[in-house]
Amino acid sequence: LNIGKYYAVLFPFFFLTGCYISLYFLLFQHHIPKIYGADLAGAGVGALVVLLLMFWVNPFYLLAALLPLLAAAGLYHAPAPRKSRRALYLGALALLLLAGETVVVGFNRADFNEYKSIYPALHAPDSRIVQRIESPRGHFLVLDNFTERLDIDLSNNFAVLGAGGPPRTYGLYSDGNRITSLARDFDHDRSYVRAALDAFPYRLKPAPRVLLIGTRGGFRLQEALDLGATEVVALEPEETLYGLVRRGLSGSAVLADGRVTLSRQSPAMLAAQGDRRYDLIDIASDFLGQAEANKFAFTVEAVQGYYRQLSEDGVVSIPVSIREFTVYAVKTLETARRALAAEGVERPQDHILVYRSSWNARILVARTPFAPEAIARLRAFCSERSFDTSYYPGIDPNRVQIWNDLPQVSFSDQTVVSASDRASDALMEEALRLFSGDDAAILRPHLFNLEPSTYDRPFFYNVLDLQEIGSILQRIALIPREEIGHLINLAVLLQSVLFALAVLGLPLIRWRHARPAGRAIVKSILYFAGLGLGFLFLEILLIEKASFFLNDRTQGFAVVLTAMLVFSGLGSYASGAWLKDPHRGITLACAVIAGWIVLALAFLDALFLALLGL
Repeated sequence: LNIGKYYAVLFPFFFLTGCYISLYFLLFQHHIPKIYGADLAGAGVGALVVLLLMFWVNPFYLLAALLPLLAAAGLYHAPAPRKSRRALYLGALALLLLAGETVVVGFNRADFNEYKSIYPALHAPDSRIVQRIESPRGHFLVLDNFTERLDIDLSNNFAVLGAGGPPRTYGLYSDGNRITSLARDFDHDRSYVRAALDAFPYRLKPAPRVLLIGTRGGFRLQEALDLGATEVVALEPEETLYGLVRRGLSGSAVLADGRVTLSRQSPAMLAAQGDRRYDLIDIASDFLGQAEANKFAFTVEAVQGYYRQLSEDGVVSIPVSIREFTVYAVKTLETARRALAAEGVERPQDHILVYRSSWNARILVARTPFAPEAIARLRAFCSERSFDTSYYPGIDPNRVQIWNDLPQVSFSDQTVVSASDRASDALMEEALRLFSGDDAAILRPHLFNLEPSTYDRPFFYNVLDLQEIGSILQRIALIPREEIGHLINLAVLLQSVLFALAVLGLPLIRWRHARPAGRAIVKSILYFAGLGLGFLFLEILLIEKASFFLNDRTQGFAVVLTAMLVFSGLGSYASGAWLKDPHRGITLACAVIAGWIVLALAFLDALFLALLGL
């Protein structure tokens, strides 16, 4: 129903735009290559203009900036000066523009809905907006209220350990989703770090050279130094967050410390340079959700890159949420296992440790097998803090004490399958199954496909098996919010197919006695469907590739969309040269396209990886 409301709002605008362009085709049939070229190239330039406007204009009010362009198009069609209708026409056009702007600005009720994480924060007592940032990457708000605390996984025993609680912070939200915390001041109590889940790797590697992937709003820089790091290279690839961290920390001693370097590079860019080795590569717990392009940091190839950057006995620390259920942890475990196997490691399970709280897990991947001393340190660390050891080489499930119950849940019948009389650790059970060689059974359970992400399939939140769509819809309340987008895409696809069939069939109503042969109708439908799907398939592929290369989804989208539309427009304009021999032009175009696709399949990834270091 809500999708239908979007259709209702968009229909008049695009219906009339379509009529406008089609009337040009009818009036100037001999100039269709030029008209279609102007249409496509104009759309590409227009997309770029909208992108630039988003640096200054709130997305809710973008339409107000576009209405004058439509009025300008109306001026182009004004009657001749001598005609009495001209004044009436121009007056009506001005009134229409004024009415449109009044509706868009005066009656705009767009707001964050109650399901966004920003909603309760905005409505907390004495909440205030510290800063607004308009950007094509998002509508960013920095909030200050009593609910904003550093989002860190602390032991329940932090007071016993002599550690403080999480400090007060600002909250940074992008499009209504909280993405990290920002420091309010630099004199807060930092003793909390001793009780943090992600502190253990620093116990394992004293005085390490550290690569931080994400800074948790800048807090991780000082935390790493407090935990004994001798050198810290920190990556904050999201441009807005990078600027906030740098400005927020400019008055502190952290960035002035010669041991700390802050960079806008992505993990893949740094790995491509291949000239540094680290004792610890530590990924921030909130890094995945901060930007769309960060999903590439949780792929098989990314973990291989981390492995190659480790010193001889170095460790990678990978965070994963188990707040909803354990499937993402299992997927991340399989990602680590595949990466190690691809690097020639014979027994990947000897290079992996897993420990957790009630809400999050940390997966440690080592260059060399974990020694008994390292395992003993992990067990002692977790025992002191009431964390759980879910996997280590040689683990005996019957001898492991479980502090935080994590029952196994069956999504087939929506029941808890673990024992009710004692605590259980579903992640431990799944890790043991995975490393026992029974990976085929665990990676494709009912409803889920837990195959790891790769650069070609980088979608971390993509575990639903759409062959089980009926069962998924019956259990929709259990599905995490991050997975719902795929179901919406499926619904929109089905609706689009139905609308497309209706639109393609409309001309048949008008033809009656002069209806073309059935073969001509089928060829026309196949032609236009093929044209649209071909554009979409190439566009989707290239947007993902460009997002990886530029490490920015917005820039990747802008580059691909603008280039495809502008160059398609130029191609349409140039096609007029083949009007006398269209078959020759079609043959040449298809041959070049097919050859270009083959070249892209063979060399595009290698070219991107070779150029990432630049």
